[in-house]
Amino acid sequence: MSSFRTEAATNTTFAAKNFSDLNDAQLNWKPELKRWSINQCLEHINITNHHWTLEITRVLDRSGKKSDNVGEYHRTGFGAFMIRSLLTPKPRKFKTVKSFDPPSLLDSKKVMNDFINFQKEWENMMDRIQEYDIVKNRVHSPFFNLIKYRLGNAIELNNIHTKRHLNQAMNVIKEEGFPG
Repeated sequence: MSSFRTEAATNTTFAAKNFSDLNDAQLNWKPELKRWSINQCLEHINITNHHWTLEITRVLDRSGKKSDNVGEYHRTGFGAFMIRSLLTPKPRKFKTVKSFDPPSLLDSKKVMNDFINFQKEWENMMDRIQEYDIVKNRVHSPFFNLIKYRLGNAIELNNIHTKRHLNQAMNVIKEEGFPG
């Protein structure tokens, strides 16, 4: 369980270190018309984190199943499949659902503040779920409401998803033509 929190904190630190000193032009710059800017990557994470936070809060507020979570965490079911597909050496690309597709031009200060706030909230949530069963409690997928993930799989998926888009944002900086 503590590894989930550590991953979230690492993602927060990574973004603050690599993106907080960039200006609006850099954060909104797109390498190509159909590719995302750094701001769009961060906003997409914000949108997704908002959903996961609501779902996990639902478990916490509605007396989810409690457990001491003793034993080793194992990925299971569809969540395990999704996690494996994101962790392969050449991860699958997934088309973003329209409601999770960020606008082109964004307020950089707001995006970064929202990102840091959502990440801190996510880290605090990792502390709060310690006593809840991460296998028996389930949450809805942010992308397709009929799919449910075990809580542990959902947390791991969100951390991997966040890291994936932070790396995507970092690659924008490495693109030729990135404003200096």
